[in-house]
Amino acid sequence: MKKYFFTGFAILSIIMFIGCNKKTDKKTELKTKMDSVSYVIGTNIGRNLKTDTSVKFNTEAISAGINDAVNGKDSLVFKEVDKQKILMSFQQEMMQKEKEKATKASEPNKKRGAEFLAENRKKEGVFETKSGLQYKVIKEGKGKIPTESDMVTVNYEGRLIDGNVFDSSYKRGEPATFGLNGVIKGWIEGLQLMKEGSVYELYIPSDLAYGDTGNQVIPGGSTLIFKVELLKIGAPKTQEKNPKK
Repeated sequence: MKKYFFTGFAILSIIMFIGCNKKTDKKTELKTKMDSVSYVIGTNIGRNLKTDTSVKFNTEAISAGINDAVNGKDSLVFKEVDKQKILMSFQQEMMQKEKEKATKASEPNKKRGAEFLAENRKKEGVFETKSGLQYKVIKEGKGKIPTESDMVTVNYEGRLIDGNVFDSSYKRGEPATFGLNGVIKGWIEGLQLMKEGSVYELYIPSDLAYGDTGNQVIPGGSTLIFKVELLKIGAPKTQEKNPKK
């Protein structure tokens, strides 16, 4: 359970052991090199705390916790298990807030995606599965169909519904090989419709892609379009490298 210190709120645990001034309104004299080092560390911590203005930390309580830890008195306040419970509870509250924030921010993209899919399903050659995945056969192959546990080698291009290409193995000049069970739901389902040698276009709603949160290059709630060329199916492997998408 100690790994929770290295989540999105890892800075909180670091703060508890580094230190800061007890009163921010009191002028501090920097007389020695270590005074300056300590002050710089404090300003760095302060900037990290300030990134989320919705959270108002009690800096005096933080300072008291640091002093107790340095002087070996922290065990008198909370047992180790109690400290973990407090931080985990706070982390869960913040994660819930972030989830709610992401859900709200993704609503415009989800609406545009739903409108796109509603029009797209009317087009000739476009099919839709029970899950909401849409696909179009560009070329039908003659090989075998992969299972979820198989390794697959593909060329692909991924774009948003506005046409913006966010990833492409074609541009990298190298196909991607990965375990099919390690990618988004839309790919897992879509590639199991394809025979080796096939080229499909997949239209993937956000709940089968990256959901409300998205990732570094894909906004939350985005419907995705992938051109996928299934080049080869391999035997299952214990460890596999997933493609960048």
